[in-house]
Amino acid sequence: QSNLGNINFDISDSGVAAGNWSTFKDGKAIWYYFQGQINYPDYAGSNANGVIAIAESPLHAVVTGGGCLTCDYLSPTFAEAGKIRIEFTSTRTARFIHNDTTTIPVVAWMQGLPLFERRDYQGEWLAVVRKVVPDAPGSRGSIIESVVTARLEALEGPETYRVETSWGRKPREYPITPGDRRYKFTCVKPAPSCQSIEDHVLGLNQVCAGLCILPPRDFFTLMFKEDEAGEFLPMAIYGDPDGYYAIDDDGRYWKAYGEHDRIVIRYSGRVEQTVEINKEYTLEIIMLRLPTGMFRSATPEATP
Repeated sequence: QSNLGNINFDISDSGVAAGNWSTFKDGKAIWYYFQGQINYPDYAGSNANGVIAIAESPLHAVVTGGGCLTCDYLSPTFAEAGKIRIEFTSTRTARFIHNDTTTIPVVAWMQGLPLFERRDYQGEWLAVVRKVVPDAPGSRGSIIESVVTARLEALEGPETYRVETSWGRKPREYPITPGDRRYKFTCVKPAPSCQSIEDHVLGLNQVCAGLCILPPRDFFTLMFKEDEAGEFLPMAIYGDPDGYYAIDDDGRYWKAYGEHDRIVIRYSGRVEQTVEINKEYTLEIIMLRLPTGMFRSATPEATP
């Protein structure tokens, strides 16, 4: 009757869902209680309609009972009042079906702490880097493959940045918004491999002869949004008196995806601001977190 009200329930370790539904009937507040088993469709079923779990139960309406805190206690009585079915399409979204006739989309109302903490990607990582420039008419292709240790540090500073472009191109939509997690990427070791990656993959320390028209580029920032998707962005630092960070918008979009202990960065497109102008290439960087205290030096007297 135009007002679903609230559904509150708990799920036991054995998969029993029990709770209450408070709503309105004929303009009066009414409470229903339910208890039923959670069922989980197989993979094929979930893949077909998006339903990952189903809770079904008969409804029992509270017919009589103490209705106020100052009244004498009156034990409640119940009456059967149809049934409900909740089809979960995620941990927070579902379809509420009443008596097989009324379907209402519902979403969980979050209270207290979130379901999981935001992931923090600070620390040391093993980075596997691969860049492939295929052969093209009049030029030779190249492949760069390297494994290095890299460090991610939370980027302190402003929540917003300037965008620097070249070649007269209009900047694309601004990628970083307040609240995004930002980490400065630093290649640590081995030094020769880091130098090769900085020069030929990241485009840091760019050298140009004569008039330089390329924006400066000092480091890369790994940025993640709430869904753990983000970008790997080249940035520059401009000094005093009006110091600020700037994003070097070179027309590329290096996508990044994060998990607990794994980060994937991918790009496929054209080189636009290096000596390899107009060459197509593909890039993949896979980062695996290096746990602290994982290794221990073994001695003849100690057990490895």
